[in-house]
Amino acid sequence: MPARVYATEAIILGPAASKTFELLSARLSPWLSGPLTFMLVLLAGDLLLVILLPKRAESYLEKVLIDTFMFGILGLLAAVTYQAAELHLAVKPNLGPVAVLVFLLFLSISEDTSR
Repeated sequence: MPARVYATEAIILGPAASKTFELLSARLSPWLSGPLTFMLVLLAGDLLLVILLPKRAESYLEKVLIDTFMFGILGLLAAVTYQAAELHLAVKPNLGPVAVLVFLLFLSISEDTSR
């Protein structure tokens, strides 16, 4: 996959995911806002992938339901980390950029396995 796709995904998804987590965490507990942020980043990233590379996006969309479930579980793990950081370090991290990094890593790994 071209590097411009990764850069475009990061530039668009980064601020959007950060703002999404801020809005969700203000209204919901981290146990809900973490998984929701991760799943929304995956779905938005897949939508961007369809827009940027429609011919190659089919292989990513075949398993979108399973991937969404896995990103929800990763969001729960991130919520555990969020709670630990808030409790022990008195810091409120933003899980939005973490979700984008996990999504980009997911793209990279799935690109390598599809070859």
